[in-house]
Amino acid sequence: MNKQTQMRVLLDDEAQGALAVMMEALKTDGDFIRINPSRLTSWIIKKFKSDYFERNKDLISQDHFNSKEYLKNVAKNISDSDDLEKVLRETILQLKPARAKSVSKARSQEQKPEESDQ
Repeated sequence: MNKQTQMRVLLDDEAQGALAVMMEALKTDGDFIRINPSRLTSWIIKKFKSDYFERNKDLISQDHFNSKEYLKNVAKNISDSDDLEKVLRETILQLKPARAKSVSKARSQEQKPEESDQ
């Protein structure tokens, strides 16, 4: 067994419910399964990291983008800079890749229902 260290992780209600459902399913599927919520959570995190994290890293970043902090940083850069146009140009360039990803994601999601109708 791997060495265990203590770490506190807070789960929202939906994640707690999902964890409880998975625990119950595992316990009812086999008499000799030895697992607890900490072990299952550790297993899920390790499996996600090895199999899914790199593919989903951009999506995770987009879903957790803090627009208020970003705008505060832009405002600070504007007030610290003598070249307003340069700051705005850099800001637009930074936003273009994120915007392009979110637009292409939205377009692909819009096309999926049409494909299923055919």
